[in-house]
Order: sequence, then structure tokens, then C-alpha cells
Amino acid sequence: MPGADESPTLEARWLDRLVDPESRPVAPAALIGVLPGEGIGPEVVDAALGVMRALEDAGGQRVDVELGGPIGLKAERSAGAALPDEVADFCLDVAERGGAVLSGAGGGRYVYDLRRRLDLFLKLVPVSARLGLASSSPLRPEIIHDVDLLLVRETSGASIREGRSNPPIPPEGESSATPSRPRRRPCFAS
Repeated sequence: MPGADESPTLEARWLDRLVDPESRPVAPAALIGVLPGEGIGPEVVDAALGVMRALEDAGGQRVDVELGGPIGLKAERSAGAALPDEVADFCLDVAERGGAVLSGAGGGRYVYDLRRRLDLFLKLVPVSARLGLASSSPLRPEIIHDVDLLLVRETSGASIREGRSNPPIPPEGESSATPSRPRRRPCFAS
């Protein structure tokens, strides 16, 4: 140990920062909030969680899973709403802690209610051809074999909120552009 007037050696100053090259740093766990849904939803969510666990077991990032409440028609029967307040609060809490929400299928308009409550405005839809499945497409396999794109759909327009497939045409001289809003969350994948 150096005296009061001596500076520590290089090794002493950096010893606590040295890392064994054989060890891997432990990444913080990813947070996934789960809404199992209804119908086939719980089965699909269970399969997705199984894949996440297998990736974790193979050395991937650790995943913390938290379970939310009922959504859709099941929630309407038990709580009177497709998206009960406690489930919306659960989703907001997960998002505020940097997590994501994995949602199973659910009836009613819970997705629209969740987007509105969390001020979400984009739906991201990844599209890619999977090995062995190109021949199952109605398109010719040679056309879709290299498809890899991300569809981005803006979901804050009135036609989306009201369930219309075709937005109304604005009167002559008026703009159909949706006004921008400050501080929006980026997306909800469903």
C-alpha cells in the first residue's frame, strides 16, 4: 500500500476495472409485460415465451416477465371493459420502465383503447419470407423469396380510432393531415 505521499500503482488504480476476458458481462434483464388474451391468445403467448426462455438458456439476454390482467371479451364480462383500468395501468407501468407488452388475441376494441390511453401512434408490421413457406404464398415464390421490409402504419387518424377502413374526404379547401401532437410514444406491436 502506498504511503500518503505516494500515488497508487497503475495496477492498483485499475484492478477493480479489469475483467476476465473469458467472462461475459451480465446485461440487465429485458422486461416483458404479458397479456395472455383469450381464445388462441394464451397458447400463442406461451409459445413466444418458450422461445424467449430458450434464447435466454442459450446465452441470450435475461428476460423478466410480468403478467397483466384479462383483455377483450373476457375482460368485458368480468370488468365491464375490453381494457380495464388496471390492465391499462399495468401496460403504462411496463412502458415507463422501458419494457414491452406481449399481447395475445382478444376481442373487443382493447388494442384501440390501449393505443389511445398510451398515446401510441404507429403500428409496425415486419414482413419477410420464411424458409420453406414461399410456396404457400399466393404470390410466385421467385417474387417473394427476398422480401424483407417493415410496414409502418400511422394509427392516430379518426378512421383508425372509429374502425373505418376508408377515411372521409375533407371538404374543399380543408387539409386531411392529422395535426402533430407533442411527446408521443413510438409504437405498440400487436
